[in-house]
Amino acid sequence: MNSNSHRIVAEDEWTIGGLAPELEAGFQRLPLEGRDVTMPVVLSERAKEVRQDAMGLIGKHVNLDDESSTALGISLQELLMNIALHGNGCKPYKWGRLVVCILETRDSAFLVLQAFDQGETFDLEAVPDPTAAENLESVTGRGLMLMRRLGGFEIEPPVPAEEGGKVMKLFRRLKPNGNDGLFQLEPLKSDSDEAEASVAGDAVAVPVAPVD
Repeated sequence: MNSNSHRIVAEDEWTIGGLAPELEAGFQRLPLEGRDVTMPVVLSERAKEVRQDAMGLIGKHVNLDDESSTALGISLQELLMNIALHGNGCKPYKWGRLVVCILETRDSAFLVLQAFDQGETFDLEAVPDPTAAENLESVTGRGLMLMRRLGGFEIEPPVPAEEGGKVMKLFRRLKPNGNDGLFQLEPLKSDSDEAEASVAGDAVAVPVAPVD
């Protein structure tokens, strides 16, 4: 296995949205906390279903304790809500897709999430820091923060998807299989670790198999 090759240990994908436009008027909607929008219940319920299925896939291959399981579950929920809310504007007829992949390279292993939606790409660096004093009353940026700090994911800038819209890729490093045959999550990076890696230019190219 050369440095550019990889083995897919597990992979699956789920859709969210893509419903018939003529059904939208009949969907019950609920307000989202801190936002002047409402979310169709059908989308929020679908996000919960996908999160549960995705966690089931991950749990078959990665050793998760209660804390890490909760953190990953929250990260997945935030990512799915980003697809429905930010990417697709709470429109149930717009399609979204989540791809979960666990892969190995010669030297590393990764948990990779790919989120597809029909929204525009955006600048990750321009998203406000929700922990800054002036942003404490705003919900903007909280999802990305939770995925990074709680879920331990590194997030790549969104890019145009081949089928239109955009795709955003997140990954978390895994340790090799242990005695139980399961991967282990790498420990979360501290803020100082992230700053040091940024200064050192510690970037990694994570291979991902093409998705249809």
